[in-house]
Amino acid sequence: MLNKKSLTVLRSKQGFNLILGALLIFVAVIHLINLTEIPVFADESIYIRWAQLIIDDWRQYLFFPLNDGKTPIFIWALVPFQFIFSDQLFAGRFLSVVVGVFQVWTVGLIVKSLRLGKKEQLISMLLTAILPYWYFHHHLALMDGMLALWTSLACLFSIKLSVGIKQEKKPASLFLLASLVGLFIGLGILTKLPAILLIPSII
Repeated sequence: MLNKKSLTVLRSKQGFNLILGALLIFVAVIHLINLTEIPVFADESIYIRWAQLIIDDWRQYLFFPLNDGKTPIFIWALVPFQFIFSDQLFAGRFLSVVVGVFQVWTVGLIVKSLRLGKKEQLISMLLTAILPYWYFHHHLALMDGMLALWTSLACLFSIKLSVGIKQEKKPASLFLLASLVGLFIGLGILTKLPAILLIPSII
């Protein structure tokens, strides 16, 4: 149970933003601790190797993942982190941590768009950070976490689009929201093909 002082802090915009910032930092920290301790999953090594091939010769290997039926966005996103960190496994998994932080934030935005309270936002974000499914996928250099982020963003803007239609907002605003839904579905498909399955539910 939250006491009156805690509720007052939570209801104030500045207080809520501080709690939100602290929560996102907490998410990053718990995912970065012992990031490379989990044994390497076979797909991780393949994806990191593909990123290295792109670094060696991007003209030849930029679309190399397509040879294995994989769309390339996640592999492309791995490339800059291979330059930043000397530990290649840490570099690959660090991308998933970044994706995880944005996923937690996006879940909070979805809850807000459903017109639930700030307490519900924070609880949903905390659960996204610590539940085993999310925690596991944001610890490994796999495509699934990024796929979930893009589909979550598509759902977020589809909710906003639905609300905008009911409120009869300007066509330009509705077009922008619809474009963002399409953009994130497209990014999802370019990350992993099962994102196509999201299209019927959005329509």
